[in-house]
Amino acid sequence: MKWKWKIEKQGRNFKVADSKHTLVLTPYFLKQLYPLFKNNADYQEINDQIFSLLKDRLLYFLTLRDRSEKEIERYLIRLHLGEFYPKAQSWLKKLNLLDDRKFAQKLINWRKEAGFGPFYIKQQLWQKGIDADLVEALLKKSYTEKEEKKIISEVFSKYQRKVDLKNAKDRAKAIRYLAGRGFKQHI
Repeated sequence: MKWKWKIEKQGRNFKVADSKHTLVLTPYFLKQLYPLFKNNADYQEINDQIFSLLKDRLLYFLTLRDRSEKEIERYLIRLHLGEFYPKAQSWLKKLNLLDDRKFAQKLINWRKEAGFGPFYIKQQLWQKGIDADLVEALLKKSYTEKEEKKIISEVFSKYQRKVDLKNAKDRAKAIRYLAGRGFKQHI
């Protein structure tokens, strides 16, 4: 029997092609789909199987921690399965597993409890692909000036044992420390 699909190694991945379609698959996906390629399955059947395997991978990926929509998209692109993003996004939203607003609020609360300031949190959320307007709105709601000063005093009380604020160098160090944690210069 002549093979319809041609498999070639391409770096760490594999390029699988027939006369009309080309797929780039990671070794995991190739191993799972190899029987389909061997039996000359059609493209649609392979696509359905890829999405089925992808669902399992996405659920595992989301069990590690909550993710933003942009992180899911980047993950799929890393797996060379970016074309499945719209389908995966709608599937995850139906299951209520993908919501940028909830993700951002959880990250804000978690980082706030860990003693980080609004600037640090804002930068982290932007890196995770959360919309800037949403970030601003949630931070404005979550951080009041009074709360920020309370968190600064808690964080600084731990750090203060190491520095003498009367010394200019130590004072500058303390300001840099708080700025690195995402706070305005309040000392």
